[in-house]
Amino acid sequence: MIEIDLNPYQRGLLPDNSFLFLYNSVRFLEQNTLFNLTQEVLFSSLALSLNQRFSFANALNFNSIGFGMGIAVENFDYGIQFNAPIRKINQVYAPSVFELYFSFDFSPFRRNNRGVYKRLQIDNY
Repeated sequence: MIEIDLNPYQRGLLPDNSFLFLYNSVRFLEQNTLFNLTQEVLFSSLALSLNQRFSFANALNFNSIGFGMGIAVENFDYGIQFNAPIRKINQVYAPSVFELYFSFDFSPFRRNNRGVYKRLQIDNY
């Protein structure tokens, strides 16, 4: 994972605490290799993401593309994600997936600051 601060000097058009997260995962299954790439932009409490999935068996195949959007309000996270397959005749493809999610955290140490707006945060209780 790579984390980039989009507004390091807290000035400009972007809100404070804006970050770009780049995720990558590689999975090896027998003679197949699966790649998942995700880019997520976090604007204070609004998150937008784009993801791509590739596979490599005999050749490199582009399997699916997806997007996501989420918003954080105090201790609650709401969001949607959609994954659309790239369909080709006579090939296996990923299914279309639509997700709605809701999560919450009532930790008194994270209230109103969402872990300093970062996905990875360690609370020292």
